[in-house]
Amino acid sequence: MSNEVTASKLTEEPVKLFTPGQTVFHKEKQCTIIAEYQLSVTIEYVDYPFQGQEEEFPFPRTVVKKEKVQPA
Repeated sequence: MSNEVTASKLTEEPVKLFTPGQTVFHKEKQCTIIAEYQLSVTIEYVDYPFQGQEEEFPFPRTVVKKEKVQPA
């Protein structure tokens, strides 16, 4: 019975919290959701690059945990 429960959990679709194109904020910067995974999302910063913050934000797209972004 334990194997049946485990197998059913693996085949369930994860609950989607975001949609591609949705506007969110990460580190107080406006972003767009590119893709959503089980525990993380791919985001793209809207006004990239950020002058004087190149080391903190080295790329226009990044993958972060879902709890690190806030809906707009």
